[in-house]
Amino acid sequence: MIDLSVFHMNIRSLHSNRSKLYNFLMSLDLTFDLIVLSEIWNCNLDLCKGLFDGYTFYFDAPVGAVVGGLGLRICS
Repeated sequence: MIDLSVFHMNIRSLHSNRSKLYNFLMSLDLTFDLIVLSEIWNCNLDLCKGLFDGYTFYFDAPVGAVVGGLGLRICS
């Protein structure tokens, strides 16, 4: 049996909502193995890389548009 904890949210701009996301996840007092964020948008994504200690951030930003994209934070 594999234990895997996953959190998903349509963030509608990671840059704009990163503080809200961080505060929400810290209030849960849980650690997720994988955090999946949809609709990360293509705005200042490099600034969001270090949002959570202990996670590696991978993302596929939209090309030719601002909206869309997917981000994965994988617990390291």
